[in-house]
Amino acid sequence: DLGVGLRATVWDRVSGQVVQVAILTAALVVLPTPLRPYAPIALAGLVGFGLLLWWAGRTVDRRTPATFAGQDLRVLLRPAVAWRIVLASVLSTAGHVAVFLVAASTVGVDGGTAVLVTIALTVLVGSAVPLNVAGWGPREGVTAGIFALVGLGSATGLTVSVVFGVLAAVATFP
Repeated sequence: DLGVGLRATVWDRVSGQVVQVAILTAALVVLPTPLRPYAPIALAGLVGFGLLLWWAGRTVDRRTPATFAGQDLRVLLRPAVAWRIVLASVLSTAGHVAVFLVAASTVGVDGGTAVLVTIALTVLVGSAVPLNVAGWGPREGVTAGIFALVGLGSATGLTVSVVFGVLAAVATFP
């Protein structure tokens, strides 16, 4: 069924992104970085999305997209399912952050682990936007912007982004 396949794909992406945003929000709150002032924005976004999911989960009377979302959410939020989603997303995110740290180290960036981890998490969330022109897109823009924001320079950020992209591509060859 095409509809079921599409919904499964969307939920796979959405659930992973929710976990990444939650990890980023926790990093913004906990880690002492120049990005800490943005924690309330991340918290507000996470709460807003949670409210949207709550609303969708309560919509069960009509055959609408919200009804299907509510049915799917009840399955996804079962403890036996939810912990697997969170674990897989956390491990995947940790792997991507590690690759980003290698890319930053390769470029010679020394911004401190807390700052680089927070930058990496921000870049991962921004990279999820499915938009690019000839392979250049949100990852490069977010990386350049966030590096400039913390005082490490946008050119350095762009270089790290390109190295990160190459490393991620090479990692998927096997």
